[in-house]
Amino acid sequence: MIQNFDQVINNQLKIILLFIIACNGINAQNIFIPDSNFKAFLLADTLINKNGDKEIQLQEAHDAIDSLDCSKLNIESLEGIQNFTNLRYLNCAANKIQELDLTQNILLEHLNCLFNNIKSLDLKENRLLKSLDCQSNELKLLDLSKCDSLRSIYCQSNKIERLELANSQKLHLINCSKNKLTYLNVKSGKNENLLYLYSKYNPDLRCIQVDNTWYSTSNWPSKDSSAYYSANCNYVGISKTNSNDYQFFPNPTNKIININGNSLNTHFEIFSCTGKIILSGENQNIIEIEHLQAGHYILQLISYDEIINWKFIKK
Repeated sequence: MIQNFDQVINNQLKIILLFIIACNGINAQNIFIPDSNFKAFLLADTLINKNGDKEIQLQEAHDAIDSLDCSKLNIESLEGIQNFTNLRYLNCAANKIQELDLTQNILLEHLNCLFNNIKSLDLKENRLLKSLDCQSNELKLLDLSKCDSLRSIYCQSNKIERLELANSQKLHLINCSKNKLTYLNVKSGKNENLLYLYSKYNPDLRCIQVDNTWYSTSNWPSKDSSAYYSANCNYVGISKTNSNDYQFFPNPTNKIININGNSLNTHFEIFSCTGKIILSGENQNIIEIEHLQAGHYILQLISYDEIINWKFIKK
């Protein structure tokens, strides 16, 4: 009797243990979604929350629709979005998101995340992405080097310092205005596809690297007057105070500066003693300065492989 009683107890314990394991297995399929507003949005969508419970299961995310519009919901985190692997369109604009990692949403084609507080946007695995609107955020870095299917980029009104788009041959439109750019490379070999490039209000941007200087100047006028297009910006060029390849004269001067040397594919800027750009231009052997006030200036000549600074006095 005692043995039978022990056997019954053991069997009951096994049943309880299996039940606990089964429950834990079910719970393990629930997706962790810490943001209450994002979770409420997903639970309210019957095409996603098909069983109508209070959790989103992994299978529900995998089977979910390929489009999500969760804009204007005061969402602070999209943690859990990585499980929606069929997602092709995502609109999470006008929220309070600070970090967005979409590297596991590899089918994503269209992303609208404007008007957030995003400081980190990870798209390094999103090779199918065609349109990106991330304007009006807090981005300092935007790595799109793997996004070679892009057609349009709206990244204006951020704090971006560098933008490398040499691998994006399908681009039709780029708006990178109102940033802190010092580096912009759109030299893709297919600039004829790029219909619009807006780069104004980047006061520290000097050289924009392109396929063809003439084509870019003719077709993309929306840039700061201090910026210029070049096929070879040489962002890591060597700065020199003089050069054997160029001679500048006379000094002091009253009306003109003569540049003796090959001025093809060069850009010049004249700075006042306070660092303000007074005059700029391209491909000139004679620079007229008669309108400048008397004083000390610096002429900076930027060529393919060097940056030359020449101090002169305007009488």
